[in-house]
Amino acid sequence: SVRQSTIYLIGLLIEFASNQYQTFISFCLPVMVKIITDKDSREDEIVSVTANAIAVVGKIMKYAPDLISPFETAVVTWISWLPVIEDEVDFILTYLCELIETYFFI
Repeated sequence: SVRQSTIYLIGLLIEFASNQYQTFISFCLPVMVKIITDKDSREDEIVSVTANAIAVVGKIMKYAPDLISPFETAVVTWISWLPVIEDEVDFILTYLCELIETYFFI
């Protein structure tokens, strides 16, 4: 879908050019949260859109953490949106492991 592709591209932008687009990324964060928390976000027709939005929030946390405050609350909220079984599973699981290693000293 167009929404899914657009959100995926936003994720790539964050991953590879987050320093140049801080204002745009700040604008995108509440939009992603709205998509994720929508009452229909886990419906079959848009679950891939939701998965990509969850990945985008994770990428903001990883590549532009200064835009997230308080970070600890964001981690708890982001984890509460899991599991994701659609697109972006690899990034999400890898980042989840990084968070566990970093914040829980495993």
